Amino acid sequence: MQVYLNILKGLPTDIEKYAHMKINPRHLRLSRPVPDSPARRRHANNYYVMGKGASDAGCWQEAREYLDKALEYYAELQPALRELAFVYMSQNDYPKAFKYIKLALDADPKDAAAHFLHGNIALNTGDANGALEAYRHARELGELTLELLNNIGLAHLMHNDGVAAGVVFRELTAEFPTSANGWDGLGCAQRIAGDFPGAIASFYRALEIEPALNEAREHLGRTYIEAGEPRNAILILTEAIRHNPASDNSRSFLGLAFVAYSQTEDAASCWKLIRDSGNNTPEISYLLADTYLHLGLDQHAMTILEHIVTGYPFFVMGQLQLGLQLLQNGDNERGWHHITTAHQLDPLDPMVIKMAKYARHFAPNGAPDWA
Repeated sequence: MQVYLNILKGLPTDIEKYAHMKINPRHLRLSRPVPDSPARRRHANNYYVMGKGASDAGCWQEAREYLDKALEYYAELQPALRELAFVYMSQNDYPKAFKYIKLALDADPKDAAAHFLHGNIALNTGDANGALEAYRHARELGELTLELLNNIGLAHLMHNDGVAAGVVFRELTAEFPTSANGWDGLGCAQRIAGDFPGAIASFYRALEIEPALNEAREHLGRTYIEAGEPRNAILILTEAIRHNPASDNSRSFLGLAFVAYSQTEDAASCWKLIRDSGNNTPEISYLLADTYLHLGLDQHAMTILEHIVTGYPFFVMGQLQLGLQLLQNGDNERGWHHITTAHQLDPLDPMVIKMAKYARHFAPNGAPDWA
C-alpha cells in the first residue's frame, strides 16, 4: 500500500500557504482550540472548501492535505470525509476510499451522494452486490439521475444478468432518450440476454446519437460475431480501428471476427500487432499461439506458450495448451506436468477435464490417475 507523507511535517506556514488567497491567513491560524468549538468548525470548513477545490481540479495530493487538515480540526465533518473518499477512489486506493466513505455514512446515513459514491467504489472493485445495495439507498434517499441509473445497469452487467440490466437501461433510455451510453448499455444487456437484433439496433442508436462512442462499435462487432455474422463484424470493427487505431479491444475483437470468417492469417496479424505494441497479456498471447498452431507454425506457438507459463503460471489455458503440444511431440513427462498443473489450478474446469481425457487416448504413458 502506498505510504503517504505526514502532511503535518514540512508544510509552509499558514501565512505562506494562504498569502495568495482572499481569506485572511490569520483567520486560519489556530492554537489548539477547545474541541468542537465554533473556531474549530470554521477552520475545518475553510480547509474543506480548499480541499474540494483542489479535488475538483484533480490536484489529489493538495486535496488530501487540505481535507486531512479539515478533519484534524473537526473529525466528523461529513462533506470532508466524503470528498476524501472520492480522492482516494480517484487514485485507486480503494481500502482508504472504503474507510472514509464508511465514516461519512456513519456521520450522515441519509446522504444520498455518499451512498452513490459508496456504490461507485464497490463497482470499481468488482463488488456488484455491494454496489447494488449502495445504489438502492442512493435511489431511495436522493434524486434519480442518469449516472445513478447507468451505474445500476453496469452492476447488473457485471453480474452477467442481461434481463435485470435490460430493465434498468430501458428505464434510462425512456427517461434520457439522448443518452448514447444508455443505449450502449441496453445493447450490452440485450446481447447477454441473446436478443441480437435488439442489441444491434440499440448500438446503432447509440452511434447515431454519439458517433464518437467507439465502445459501441466494439460492442456491435462482438454482437455480430456472436450472432454468426463475422463479415459484418469485420466491417464495423475495421471502422472502430479507423476511429481509434490504438484500441487493443477493437483489434482483438477483429481477430476473433477473422477467425470466425476463416481468415486465420489476418487474425494472427491482429494479435501479433497488439502483442508487439507491448500488450503481452496471457489472453492475447494465447490467442496468437492458437492461431499459429492452426497455421502450422508450431515452433512459434511453442515459444509463445513457454513464455505464457513462465510469466503467468496461473493461466490455466496456457498450461493446458503447452501440455497438449508437448504430449503430441512425444515429451510425455513435461506434457503431463503442465496438464496436471492446469488441473491443480482449476480441477472443475470443463475444458481441463475434456482435454485431459483426450490426451490420455494418444499419450497414456505417464498419465495421472485423475485424468
